[in-house]
Amino acid sequence: MNEQYLAAFEKTWDDATPANLVRFVVLDTETTGFDPRRDRIITIGALAVQDGEMLLDDVYEVMLRLAYNNSSVTVHGVTRDEASDGMEESPAIAEFLHYLRDGVIVGHHIGHDIQALNVACDRHFGLELKNRWLDTMDLTLHLNDDGAFAGPPDDRRLFPGRAVRDVRSHHP
Repeated sequence: MNEQYLAAFEKTWDDATPANLVRFVVLDTETTGFDPRRDRIITIGALAVQDGEMLLDDVYEVMLRLAYNNSSVTVHGVTRDEASDGMEESPAIAEFLHYLRDGVIVGHHIGHDIQALNVACDRHFGLELKNRWLDTMDLTLHLNDDGAFAGPPDDRRLFPGRAVRDVRSHHP
């Protein structure tokens, strides 16, 4: 399946592609901790967005099988018993790569999710994610620095009266 993932980048969009033609994938993972080398992914949840629309029929979610869980259960709420019925990591990651394709990954503090997925991808397939990614925390800080949140609450709409023409994102 990872061949299909890599093939998606052969005919992918480029920097001149209008943003409405790009598939964004809003991603969140839950992990057993903050060390991607030692800790494991517990869940992967993703939702595609294209042309400003959330595509509710284009989602991916999976709980991975874990033999252990630690105090992180207080953060994500997934118990060892719940995770014991999950999918094995290798097929879950393969399915996720098939779902993800060349989409731009979007998430809050997304660096941790990317690192955890890269470790799992390397462990099973000897590859890292090739996707561009956009961290909503970084975006929020840049927008705040540019005054996007200044003024009364009714005037805090992002980009009032104009379309977003360009998305600058991290490029692996």
